[in-house]
Amino acid sequence: MINNEGFLERGRKVFWPNVSNLEGAQLAVKYGWVASYLVACITAVSALVGWIAISSLFDAVFFLIIGYGIFRYSRIASVIGLVFFALELLYKIQEGKSLGIGVIILLYFINGARGTLAYYRLKKAQNKKTIQK
Repeated sequence: MINNEGFLERGRKVFWPNVSNLEGAQLAVKYGWVASYLVACITAVSALVGWIAISSLFDAVFFLIIGYGIFRYSRIASVIGLVFFALELLYKIQEGKSLGIGVIILLYFINGARGTLAYYRLKKAQNKKTIQK
């Protein structure tokens, strides 16, 4: 018999990590910066090959910068990356294009924002506990 509980738990961890502890928050942040770097790489390669406009290289550089910000646990960078990627997906929907893997990448941007926000909340609570001792 297959252990479905373990399978479901691994799936939940991959798509929606628990950010109630520092390790989970750090994992969610990692998902955010990986998503941003992935978008930057796919955009750059697509622009250089000619599948999309060469001006899209500016988007690639933007997402590289956002990815570095998320890597450094910047809450602002994670929220800006999430908003801009969501706007790009809405633009694709408006044009009638397929979202493809965009929904999963959006989920990873959401996790990046969850992770950075939780990380600072948890660090603040940890520092309060240290000061009270």
